[in-house]
Amino acid sequence: MEQLVARRAHNPKVVGSNPAPATIFLSILKYIRISTGILFFSLIRRQVNMEVDKVFKILTTDQWDAFQESGEFIGSPVDIQDGYIHLSTAVQTERVLNKYYADTRPVFIIEFQSKEIMDLLKWEKASNNDLFPHLYGRPLHLDEVSGTEKID
Repeated sequence: MEQLVARRAHNPKVVGSNPAPATIFLSILKYIRISTGILFFSLIRRQVNMEVDKVFKILTTDQWDAFQESGEFIGSPVDIQDGYIHLSTAVQTERVLNKYYADTRPVFIIEFQSKEIMDLLKWEKASNNDLFPHLYGRPLHLDEVSGTEKID
């Protein structure tokens, strides 16, 4: 009889049996790890979004002229190839300018402060592990521009 009780206590297939304490513990631990990971990611995302109220796009003269003429910007060739519009924070903009636009002048730094854009951004790691804002699924609109700066 003791063997039957012992088997029932550890066998979840037997009706009326209780799961072993280790099974309960592992289930709770798994839930905590998943929940903590989601919470941690959520907190990081909120922190990034809370700290950033503007994003920037660097455009060549031709891109800026076309943006002004059409009223929207679907992306640079690299943006179109990658499937999203690359943006940067104020801190990241200088590094991007020096790395990708060092030989291109003049360029225009276009500032966006639209809440709609900020809500749509996906923050993704770059090769240097820095989180960069990316805009998926829609162009930038000229009426969302909150500032411009020409760099000669």
